[in-house]
Amino acid sequence: MWEQIRLLCPLVQPQQMLLDFEKGAITSFEHVWPSTVVKCCFFHLTQNIWRHVQSVGLQSAYTHDEELAMRIRRIPALAFARPADVPDLFDQVAMDLPLTPEIGELVDYFERTYIGRTVASGYHVAATYPIHLWNNHIGTPLGLPRTTNAVEAWHRSFNATVGCHHPTIWKFILSLKREQGLVEVRHTNYLVGKPPTKRRRSQQSEKALKTLVREYYSPDRSKMEFLQGVAHHFSLGAD
Repeated sequence: MWEQIRLLCPLVQPQQMLLDFEKGAITSFEHVWPSTVVKCCFFHLTQNIWRHVQSVGLQSAYTHDEELAMRIRRIPALAFARPADVPDLFDQVAMDLPLTPEIGELVDYFERTYIGRTVASGYHVAATYPIHLWNNHIGTPLGLPRTTNAVEAWHRSFNATVGCHHPTIWKFILSLKREQGLVEVRHTNYLVGKPPTKRRRSQQSEKALKTLVREYYSPDRSKMEFLQGVAHHFSLGAD
């Protein structure tokens, strides 16, 4: 697919690409645009962790124990820490969690999938998705997108406009024309200073996250307190 896009748009050279956690898609994209910065969707990171919370039997404990839930959310909060600090901070987060088999499975999953580990022989086993793919420390103060939610919302909206899975070519063309009209209205609003607005809660969380990351090196807040602060501004599946 990426090859076809490059053939159709040979002058396109994206600076950054936001993808889901799909190894094949990431590898093939990097092959076509090796100089583009690739990032993975933060929302899908939280969902991957939530699914593992469920699979190891922690869903009930997470839902009913607010303190445990906050400690678990420190794990995806690592995405906002300085990349070089993430391995050591992960160790601190892991040590602050209860010593149970279920927690051990969750910690082991995150380490091998997103951190990487050094085995007994001293050999480092790389993570399936290295830290640089899911870290948002640099992008957050710049206001760069962290999720693919807007794209998925557009897909749902356009599917609703089409109204069926297998439209005729005429119905599809009509739907494209309607979508073009909506895009032109939004573009005009943007040009005259009326960009789309986020929900108030989303705006407040975004502002708080930017402040937290900008003050990352503040001596008034420990790194664990930083993760605690970040963890207040997103949810896993049960929140």
